Formats: sequence, C-alpha cells, structure tokens
Amino acid sequence: MFFLKFFTFFSIISIAISGPPKLMSFNGDLHELIENMTYPLTCVLISGSKPIFFDWYRNGEKVMERLNLKIDNQDRISQLSLSNVQTSDSGKYECHAKNQYGQDSIATNILVKGLNPVVLNTWSSFQTQVQGSRLFLNCLPILGDSPFSFNWMKNGREIPENDHVQIRKDNLLSILLIENLISDDSGNYTCSVHNQGGFDSQSSYLSVQVPPSWIKEPKDVNLRMGEEYSVECLADGLPKPKINWITPSGKTIENEILDLSKLIKNEKNGRQTLTFECVADNGIGEALRKSITISYNVPARFDEKYSSLQAKKGDIIVMKCNATGDRPITIRWTKDGIKLDRLSHHYEMTDFSTSQGVISELSIRPVQKSDGAIYKCDAENEHGRDDRTIKLSVVEEPSSPVNVKINEVWSRSASVSWRHPQNGNSPVIRYLIHYWRRQSAPHRLHEVNVSSSQTSYLIKNLNPGLSYELSVIAENEVGRSQPSETVPFFTGEEEPSAPPNDINVEPKGPTTIRITWRAPPKEFWNGLIKGYYVGFRKADDTNTAYTLKSIDSKYTEANQIESEVYEYFLRDLSRGTEYEIVIKAYNMAGSGPQSHVLLARTLDGDLPPAQHLIATETTTNSISLRWHQRDNRNSITSIISYTLQYQKEGEPKWHEIPFSSLATSAPSIEQSSMPIYTHTLVNLESGTNYRIFVTAVNRFGFSDPSNIVNTKTIGERLNFQGKLMNHYYESPYYMQPEFTIPILTAFVIVVIIMVIAYVCVRRAKHRAAASSLILESASKQFTGYNTAPRYADFDKVSGKPLIMTEQGNIFPTAYATMPLDENMQPWTGEMKKDSHIYDHPQ
Repeated sequence: MFFLKFFTFFSIISIAISGPPKLMSFNGDLHELIENMTYPLTCVLISGSKPIFFDWYRNGEKVMERLNLKIDNQDRISQLSLSNVQTSDSGKYECHAKNQYGQDSIATNILVKGLNPVVLNTWSSFQTQVQGSRLFLNCLPILGDSPFSFNWMKNGREIPENDHVQIRKDNLLSILLIENLISDDSGNYTCSVHNQGGFDSQSSYLSVQVPPSWIKEPKDVNLRMGEEYSVECLADGLPKPKINWITPSGKTIENEILDLSKLIKNEKNGRQTLTFECVADNGIGEALRKSITISYNVPARFDEKYSSLQAKKGDIIVMKCNATGDRPITIRWTKDGIKLDRLSHHYEMTDFSTSQGVISELSIRPVQKSDGAIYKCDAENEHGRDDRTIKLSVVEEPSSPVNVKINEVWSRSASVSWRHPQNGNSPVIRYLIHYWRRQSAPHRLHEVNVSSSQTSYLIKNLNPGLSYELSVIAENEVGRSQPSETVPFFTGEEEPSAPPNDINVEPKGPTTIRITWRAPPKEFWNGLIKGYYVGFRKADDTNTAYTLKSIDSKYTEANQIESEVYEYFLRDLSRGTEYEIVIKAYNMAGSGPQSHVLLARTLDGDLPPAQHLIATETTTNSISLRWHQRDNRNSITSIISYTLQYQKEGEPKWHEIPFSSLATSAPSIEQSSMPIYTHTLVNLESGTNYRIFVTAVNRFGFSDPSNIVNTKTIGERLNFQGKLMNHYYESPYYMQPEFTIPILTAFVIVVIIMVIAYVCVRRAKHRAAASSLILESASKQFTGYNTAPRYADFDKVSGKPLIMTEQGNIFPTAYATMPLDENMQPWTGEMKKDSHIYDHPQ
C-alpha cells in the first residue's frame, strides 16, 4: 500500500469586479488509486465575479452525494471527497463553475486498481484410508498474488509437527504428510491461505478404517431355563462392526446382546444344548466369528404371571394357564387358597400337552356372583415350580340411581341430582337422563349423556309452563341399569310469546262488531292460556288507551285444543264508527304480545233478518223452494236482493244464484205484511241429496244464513211429483205445517196429561174400595178347594174378558160356563193371602 501526498496552496489574486469564472487546473490528467483508499479532488477559483456556483460530473453525469462521496462547496473552493474507493469509482471527473457572466470547467481521470485474492486447489470433502497407510495432502494456490501465508488445522485446532506428522512449505506450496495412519488420525483437516488480496481454505474429512477386534468375546454357558440372562458379543473397529447372532435354526439376529430367555422357547425343540454363533464384520479385513454352546434344563414356569378377567353373571368363562418347561408338568387349581375338586359339576378342568409344556383350562358354567375370587394355577416339574394368578370379577349391570330429585326448576331449565348406585363390579362410564313432556302423546323422549363423575345436571332448552317427567339410568361396560323412579316436575310459566291467530272482525250491526280468533300456536303458550284481552278504541282517537275486555279461556289442564275458535261481540258501540281492535293472550305469568291492529266499522243501519227456507216440491231434476223472513220487522223493506246457495252431496263447492227481483205468490193479507218468495232449482241430478240455504242483502250487508234445507230429488223409478204439501205452503202461515204441527203436538200432550190424571184418581178410589172388601171377607169362614188362578195364567188359558164388580174392581170371568148373576152366594173359603187376590195390577 502506498500513500499519495499532495499539496494545495492558495495565491492572492485580484478578482475583477465583473467577469466570468476562471478555474485552476488539476494536478495531472490521471490519478491511480488502490481499493479502499480515501482521495479528495479540489476545484479552486482563480477569478470571477460572485456569486459562483460549482457542479461535479462523472463520465458526463452530474455527481450527487452518497455514502462514500461528499461535496463541500465554499466561497472560492469546491472539494469532492471519495472514501473507501472501489474499481467502480473509476472514471472522468469534471468540476464546473458558473456565474452570471459565464462558466469554466476542469477535468481529470481516476483509475482504481484491486489486488488478486488467493484461490486454492479443490479437495475431496471425504477421504478414506486403511489403518497403516500414508496420508498426503497438498495446499496449492492456483490464483492470487504472492506472498502467501499457509496454516494447517485438524478439527479446528492447529496441527503441530512431530515424528508422526510432517508439514512442508515453500513460497507457492504446502504439503501435509502422515505416515502409518491409525484410528486417532481420523478427523477434519483444513488448509487456509492468506495474501494481500484475501483468504481461501479447503477442508477434507479423513476416515481411517480399522478391521474388527474383540472387546468382549462370548463364551459357553450352562444355566437353568426360567432365569433372566443374556450373552454379550462386543467388537471394535472403524467403521463400527455389525454384530450378528446366528441361531440354531439359521435365523440371524442383529444385536450385540443375545437375550436367550426369549429365544430358547422357539429354539429348544426338545434339545438340551443349543449352539449360537456371533459374527462381527465391518467390511475391513476378515470378519470375527465365535460359536458358543448353551446347555440348560427347563423348570416349569408361566410367561404371564398375573391377569384379570371379567365375566357377566350367567355367562360361561374359561380361564387358561400356559405352563412351559420340561415334561411331565403337574397343574393344580386353587380358589382363594382352597384347592378345587376336579370332580365338581360347577368347575371343569382340562389339560392339553404342547411342544412347550402344558395348557390347563378351568371352565365355570354358569358364572355366579360367588365365583368372583382369586384363582391360582400351580405348575411343577423336576426342575422347579411356578404359579400364575387370575383375578375373576363377576360383573353385572349397575343398579338404578337412587335419590333422584329435582332441586330447582325455572321456566326453561331444571336442576336434577342423584346418588351413585352400586356399579355391579364395573365402573359406571356414564349416566343417561331421559325426560319427556307428560302432555304430549306419544311421548317424545329426550336423552342427555352425563359424565360418570357427576351426580347432578342442569337440563336446558325446556319449554315454559309444561309438565315433564324424568328418570336417570346408569351404564357400565356390561349394560344399562333399569331406569330410576320417574320424577315429575313443572317448568315455570312465561308470558305467551305470540299473539292469537286467524283474527277476523266483522260488523254485525250499527253498535256491534263480531270478533273471532284462534289461540296462538301451542309452542308459544309458555303455560296454560287463562284468557284473552280484547282491546278496542275509536280509530281517530289514537291518544286514548285501548279499552280492554277479558275473556276466559276454554282450556283446562286436560283440554288444550289450539284449533278452538273463540268468538266475542263488542256491543254498545257508536253507529257508523271505525274502531281499532287488538287481542293478546295471557297466562299466570302475564300477557303476551298483542296482535296487529285490525280495523272494523260499525254499520249505519241494521242487517236484514235471517230467512226461513222450505222445500215445497221435488222432481227428478228440480227442487221448488219457498222462503220468507222469520219476523215482521220493517227492515224487510230495505232488502235489495237475495242469494240462493246449494251444494250437491259429495262435492265441496257451493253454487250461488243471486236475485235482484223475485216472484211472489198471489197477494193476501198475510203476504202483504210478510211476502213469500219462490224459486225452482232446475237441471239437477235425479236421486241426489242437496243442501240449500238463502241469505238476504241490504245496503249494509248480508244477513245470517237461513236454515239449511236437506232434500233429495226423486229417482228415475219414482217418476212422480211430490205435491202433497203444496196446499199447505200456498195457504196462510197459520195453516202451514211449521205453524200447525207444534200447536197440535201441544194439544195432544195436554190431553194425555188429563187422561193420566183421571186414571190415577180412579185407581186411587179402586185401591181404597178393595182394601175395605178384603178386611170384610177375612172375618168370614169359607172352604176353598183350589188355588186361586193368577191373572196372568188365566189370561193365557181362558181368554175370557175381564168384568167389573159393583165396587169397581176388575176380575176375570169365572172358569164355569154359567154366567154370573146377582143370586150367586159369596165365597166363604179361607183366603190364603190378603194382598194377592188375583195378582192383577192395582
């Protein structure tokens, strides 16, 4: 590195009062720099009028300040400073000065040179050498300016020279030489080189491979079966040797430690000795091999020492004990320490010989609750003995939860609690809460799963004002318990959450409005509907509160029918006035939302009265009708028209016939005050039933329908006209059947009552006379030879008519053919009874 020295001096020069600027030339046309140097360029003004403006340009482009370039403009000097120069800063630099009279410029060139960094030859990243060979590594710069500085390192540490390691260096090369490699020479080797231009390094990992050698050589063993033992086979080498065991059956096991306790079961096959071979090989040189002999005796033993079984009561359970060892093996079963009898009918024990030993089975059929116990099977041979324990738990469904009760009830939730039941020797895994509405049929069952750790639960999403029932069921792995005792509860009521449905209003006169509605949908009752509020006010008086009328509900606890139609008449209203009407339902909790406002206007006058309709004649295809109003109100004069409606049986449609003028019968006194109208329906079907009614219309609206007449046209086989009643319908009203028949019926009833009264009086007199005759006859002695005939028997045999005595008593005629007369002597025989002379009705 060298430094460029320069000197700047200033001369006092007289500046013309006015004139263009004049600059002092740079010191030389070329300035050579080295990278990372700092270098200033100074532009000095010789003459010129102030103010002077300086600008710098590089390769024709104006220079702006940046990180490594600064411009300092003063009164007569401008300095451009370059710091940490790079080759990219090379170029032609110009300084421009100008004022109002002109301008001047000077230029020079800057060349920035760089050093060539060192570059080493490429190494292989991994090298493999065999133990005892020689390592030769050379570190050769293929690019870069000398001089070079070399450094050798192994695993990050500098390598010292000794008899085993040699390092050779000159100006352009360095060599690392290691004779007779050993395993410790393995590692990461690095050569690093520096010059004035930079730094470079190369690394390579050396692996020195070593053939296997024994660390722990396996040896022969003599042991007893059932012991926990293993054989180690350990070897060293680089790379690490792979250890394989070859079993007597030819199977290869890759492991340093041979667990014989797991192999002898499969490898013994009746032999008392086994040979295993250990092979250690890493691919370097000869593999190491060593065979060992295992000699053993096998005592009786169980691989599985303890187990737990569950059996459901009433099932069949089989418990197994698998004993291994040299045969013969004796098996004994005990229950809670007491030996089981092989001749028992409840227990059945069976032994099976296997290649490994004996399997003994204990069967219990059927399982009883008392069979839950600790069972042991003992196995013994000449080399030893062992036992196995089996815990048998008899499980069943849990019992029903107890003490189920409702703690608190709200309108939409209820808190229920219970106590843990007996679990049937199997933990309860969950509880099931079943609840349903008592009023619904069929019951819709709701089920809630509750954790087995809980004994209480808050049931949500209930409906207000309803009666519910619930039960709790416990469940374990066996099954479900019986439901607990059913617990009823009632949710609290809330106000109805919907207004009434199907509201209809219609004026029924100048002071009356008829209102009909149905209950809200049942799911919005939130309790039992107690009644309804009907509110009304004049439509033009919105500042006045509604006048409310309370109407009791038809519903009871056992009769809740939401389709029932309610009817209410608002009376004593103003004539020809429009009213606003609202309805809302209420229950014990309060009233629900009111309906939308309905408008109804009372009439300016009365509606026509209902008509009285009569079918006067029928034919095969026609029905003649006659009608008149039921009373003689003056409003009849205001009737504008009539509408006749009829319906054929089996058809839903009604047919309408409007009339604006109708024919009446011939004038009469009665008809002049109450006119009668007639009409004949034609083109009907023969032998068919029809329903007919008529309504009257005036300028205020329709009357109520008349009575509905049910009549039938004549069939084809009865082709005649029924004119029987024509005479009556053409006569005055007091001669018509609907007027005369009730009067005649009343007259007949009066006559019947009078006759009954007369008969009752007569019978009372006859009973008194008969009593006196019986008393008089009882005091006389007479002889009788035959039993007096009963009235009923006499009537069947003789068929004689009854006669009446002077006293008025009625007696049947005698058996004799001779007529009775006044000269007959009275009967003097003794009477059997004074209460039954002939047993005839008294």
